[in-house]
Amino acid sequence: MMSGIRCALRVANMAPKWWPEDLLYTVYITNRLPMARLKMKLPYALIYGKMPYEYGFTCYAHVPKTKKDAKLGERAIECKLSDFSSQYKRYHLLEVKANKFLIARDVKFSTTVTDAKTVISYREFH
Repeated sequence: MMSGIRCALRVANMAPKWWPEDLLYTVYITNRLPMARLKMKLPYALIYGKMPYEYGFTCYAHVPKTKKDAKLGERAIECKLSDFSSQYKRYHLLEVKANKFLIARDVKFSTTVTDAKTVISYREFH
C-alpha cells in the first residue's frame, strides 16, 4: 500500500503530509483495479461507463452565493481531488490557495489541466 501512496503523491505533485488522504484514495482505487474475471477491465468503468478521477486531479469547487465576496467575485475555487464520500455524492478536496480541505458537492473536473510531473502507466508501475 505504501508504494502506491508514494507513487500517487509524486504523480499528483502533492506534499507528503497529505498521505492519510492519499491512503483512503489508494484503498478506494485498489478496490477498483482491473480484474482477471472481467477480462482485465475495471469494475467501475463497466458500471459507470467512464474511468474514475485520479488522486490530485485538478477540479473547481463552486462557491455558494452566501460565501461570495462580491458580484464579480470568484464563482469557483481551484482544488485537488483527495477522496470520495462513500455515502453521499460529495468530494473531499484540497483547496490549493488556502492549503486546507473542504467537502463539496458541486465540482467540475478539468479534463485538460494536469500537474503531474510524469505520467506513469499501469504497466510501467507493475
